[in-house]
Amino acid sequence: MKIKRIIFTICVALLFVCVGGFLEAFASSNINFKVDNGQCEESQVETQPTLLENNFDIYLPEHFTYKENEPSVVTGFSRLAKNIIGDRVDIKMSLPNIESVKEVSNFAFDSEKAIASVYIPSNITKIGTFAFSHDENLIDIRWEDGEENLTLVSQTFFNLKNLENLYIPARVSEIDGGCFGFCPKLKTVRVALENQNFTSNDNGEEINAVINVKSKEIVVGCQNTIVPNYVESIGKQAFSGVKGLTTLLLPDSLIKIKTSAFAGSSIQTIKIPDNVENIGHQAFSGCQELISVAMPNNDVELGDDVFKDCQRLECIIAPSKMIAEKYISSTTQEGFQNGSLEEQKDKITYIIRLNFELLSGNRYSEYKLFQRDIDWTLLENGTWDKKSFIFSKGEWFNENSEVIDIETLAEKMKNGELTEETTFYEDASLLSSTKGESLEPETLIPALLLPILLIIELLIFVIYVRVKVKKPEEIE
Repeated sequence: MKIKRIIFTICVALLFVCVGGFLEAFASSNINFKVDNGQCEESQVETQPTLLENNFDIYLPEHFTYKENEPSVVTGFSRLAKNIIGDRVDIKMSLPNIESVKEVSNFAFDSEKAIASVYIPSNITKIGTFAFSHDENLIDIRWEDGEENLTLVSQTFFNLKNLENLYIPARVSEIDGGCFGFCPKLKTVRVALENQNFTSNDNGEEINAVINVKSKEIVVGCQNTIVPNYVESIGKQAFSGVKGLTTLLLPDSLIKIKTSAFAGSSIQTIKIPDNVENIGHQAFSGCQELISVAMPNNDVELGDDVFKDCQRLECIIAPSKMIAEKYISSTTQEGFQNGSLEEQKDKITYIIRLNFELLSGNRYSEYKLFQRDIDWTLLENGTWDKKSFIFSKGEWFNENSEVIDIETLAEKMKNGELTEETTFYEDASLLSSTKGESLEPETLIPALLLPILLIIELLIFVIYVRVKVKKPEEIE
């Protein structure tokens, strides 16, 4: 009986070792858990921003002036309101909450530094262009929902320097281009779930943007926007003036980037997807931080001055030198440093096509276009940077299965010594005849150990059975 118990104990122990090793190998190679500080993120419920209480300073009909022969249109503050305002910059106002008032005229409250918050009652159905623009102390916008639709004309709330949170109610039916353009501090953007025309939601997740459901166009973006993979257009001034935005991942579904879409923003690097057909007038003008742009592998239709006054722009990636020079001609002389545009063209060199083969089976290519006296190198997302030459992760290999010395390669590219196609392999196994998927070192040992342990256990079990059958009297 002692021998039987010993053999049984060994079998059970080996079984646990095998199962444990298998589970560890399986978990390390096949399971990824997304953890954020040990807590699951919960979807934020759309609500209006937390604003000031309803003790308005300006709210009575007599606090406003009206369009001559059209008393339904508000045109500005009355003398009575201006006496209340004085030198204050913290005024809480509500537009007249009476049925007969329907609209706010163009420029009605433009450049009014006194306004800190504004309430839009349900009787208002239209707000004109520049109606609340350049109101530098306006930080809160509240809306009363209702049955009547509300139209926001182009640049209604343009250039609000301190607006951080934006909520669009269900009754807003139209938002023209640039309505919230050049709001540099805008961080969160929400649309009521009941709104049938616009959304800020993608499969249950907030993406901090206002998207026109019908046209699939982003009409308002901010520094925390995530562009969904169905968006086809970046609207007029959608990201204009946004600060804190350094790069933005654009989906392959994108077809058009409209006028001044990123003008004056803090964008530094960006890759334009291959399906983009049109980039509008001054789309990236005044982007003082823009260093590099990766253009599509096709000849895109460009508006005027796409890269105007991009004073730090150092690199444009393009499928050919001819197309690259077309893009460069869209800049001003300040667009490339150290000399006139013509002088810069002489320094621009299209030297090499870089091919990348990944373990996933995906392949892609990039072209290097560079100015000889500046060291531009490829970043992970396909754009370029003058500081370092970085690929997505780990070591990269050449056709001879040798690890590539990235620093040496960068120096050769800078000096124009490489003029042919070069292919980078994410793993040396991609060069083998089998082209099979390689195992990571940490998963290789458990994977090999498992069958060995199983074989050992099987042999012990066979021995045990043979002993029991042939010589039971010895076991007793």
